[in-house]
Amino acid sequence: MALEKTIQQANVCLTQLEMPIDVVAEFADLAFRNGKTFILNPAPATTLPLDLLAKVTFLTPNEHELGLITGLPMKSVEDIATAGKKLLSCGVKNVIVTLGSKGCLWLDKTKQILIPSMKVTPIDTTGAGDAFNGALAYCLDKGMDVLSSCQYATKAGALATLKKGALVSLPTCEEMAKV
Repeated sequence: MALEKTIQQANVCLTQLEMPIDVVAEFADLAFRNGKTFILNPAPATTLPLDLLAKVTFLTPNEHELGLITGLPMKSVEDIATAGKKLLSCGVKNVIVTLGSKGCLWLDKTKQILIPSMKVTPIDTTGAGDAFNGALAYCLDKGMDVLSSCQYATKAGALATLKKGALVSLPTCEEMAKV
């Protein structure tokens, strides 16, 4: 299958939930079977099958999506961490919750790290999550460690809020280097 050959050539596979869940599950299966890093941005949020979660290397919900997926309240960082740990117990390797202007919270089985965002005055937050996920995948593909990747992705998400629109707001590598 052509998709499997493409996946075999990749280091990192990234998708979201704007397609049928069975397509996402098949993509996850192919990535998992080929030993690839699999990033799932669970947007728009929906219930996720346990067998899919077990194949996710990085799940990147925002606070709202995390609450919908887990059914838990999202009133504090402690609530967010509790929900993230619930997903870790389902087999997800890393949960990175995007927190808007507060940055992101990265959890794995051994640690929980709050990564602050750079301070900006947002104009439009439309593309921030896409910028975050794209930058995270880019960094992991380049072999950066998870903490550095999260820091870079958080910066990309913040910069994306400085322009109106989604695609046009995605920061370039040159724009990222200037900040």
